[in-house]
Amino acid sequence: LVSAYDKYAIQAFEYNIIDYILKPVGTDRLEKCINKIERSYTAGIGTDQQQGIRYDPNNRESSLLRFNTSTGFLLVDPHEIVFLEADHVYTYITMVCQSVHYVAQNIGRILSLVHNEKFLRISRSTAINTRFLREVNRTHKKCLIFDGTKEFDFTITKSGMKEIDEYFG
Repeated sequence: LVSAYDKYAIQAFEYNIIDYILKPVGTDRLEKCINKIERSYTAGIGTDQQQGIRYDPNNRESSLLRFNTSTGFLLVDPHEIVFLEADHVYTYITMVCQSVHYVAQNIGRILSLVHNEKFLRISRSTAINTRFLREVNRTHKKCLIFDGTKEFDFTITKSGMKEIDEYFG
């Protein structure tokens, strides 16, 4: 997104844009943005199926989920959720391109809503989207998540390891 106003940047990232550029656009900044877009497409993030979905209030079959935030609400495509982290009755939702949203919904409720995607609860406070799981280390009880641009590692509990084993056979 290119704009002359910086006041809309935070709101724009809530819609999972890849980048926000302020006018006037410099060559170096534009090049960084293009590289970011290329990395997103290489990782499969920029497909029409994932980026082109928009909320349609007249379409009850919409795949976007609504979550309340402290300032309003957020519409989320479950395909773009990389992982969830619980914070008491709230949850941090980390999306592709590292946008993070704090929503007023507990992790268990979110997991019940994202039934079209396969999430694994690897600990009491963390659930991961299997689309982004890249490695499991049984010795160190860790797993590696890669969203196309950044790696995240998490500790896996005994019950979380059991869930991973059951899912992947």
